[in-house]
Amino acid sequence: MFDFLARRFDSVVAPFPTSVMLPANSQQYLGLVRSVLFKCLMGMGVTIGLSLSSGLTAIAQDVPAPEPAQSNAPPSELMMMLQQIDQAASDEELATVMEFYSDEIQHGDGLTWDELRSMLANFWVVYDNLDYSTQLTEWEATETGFVTTTVTEITGEHAFGSDIVRLESTLESRQQMQNGQIVEQEILAERSQIQLGETPPTVNVRLPEAIAIGQPFFFDAIVLEPIGESLLMGTAYTDTVALDTYTRVPAIELNVLDAGGLFKQGEASLTPSQEWISGLVIREDGLTGVTQRLRVVNLTDL
Repeated sequence: MFDFLARRFDSVVAPFPTSVMLPANSQQYLGLVRSVLFKCLMGMGVTIGLSLSSGLTAIAQDVPAPEPAQSNAPPSELMMMLQQIDQAASDEELATVMEFYSDEIQHGDGLTWDELRSMLANFWVVYDNLDYSTQLTEWEATETGFVTTTVTEITGEHAFGSDIVRLESTLESRQQMQNGQIVEQEILAERSQIQLGETPPTVNVRLPEAIAIGQPFFFDAIVLEPIGESLLMGTAYTDTVALDTYTRVPAIELNVLDAGGLFKQGEASLTPSQEWISGLVIREDGLTGVTQRLRVVNLTDL
């Protein structure tokens, strides 16, 4: 989609030198990044999105939840459906969750019912102790069901040797529901974070939710703690949201970060699209990986 360029600081100065001391399990860290961060974390838009989800994950800061669009209470059957999906997803009951999806589901990322099911099953293989919590932010009754907008927060863990990878994600989505099933779904926003290690860096991400086609934008992943004498490494990665990119594992090259984080500039594609923008920051005592969805839209749609 674009070539990253260092800006404001020479934050990426050179490929990471092998002579610099890394944590003892640093190669395992890189293996984790390849197999978990970019393969599973970037696939979250669908694997977690099925939970009527939506939203922005707070990374090192609190993001206030949107206010409901209607003052009247939503129907009890709608709230019960959301609760049932949350519970089934938290319990990893695949068959139960997929019963809430129409076989002819039209997904904004172009995924079929079978692909949704496969992605979810793969995600649950990687992460344990999952907890799904959905908030209904907007709803509208139709002749055959509802149109809803929801925000779902997800937490989970992944065993990595003697360490634990901690996942936090929030997704925002809009779905059309008919006769108790989801027939259409679109991911509106998505941000996810994984952390590993005793004291992983606290990272504040700055990236717009949407950008006009052909326009420049900035991606910053800023480490909030003082760097001091610590060695900081990192990399950034981008990919278009598409079926083949859900499981594609990219090559990763770490770079020494001298400026306290990642500071990158990109240029949006010339046609509307959905992009995953990811950043990884590694310190001697842990790592933090973040992924956020960026919508590339026509200027009239901003």
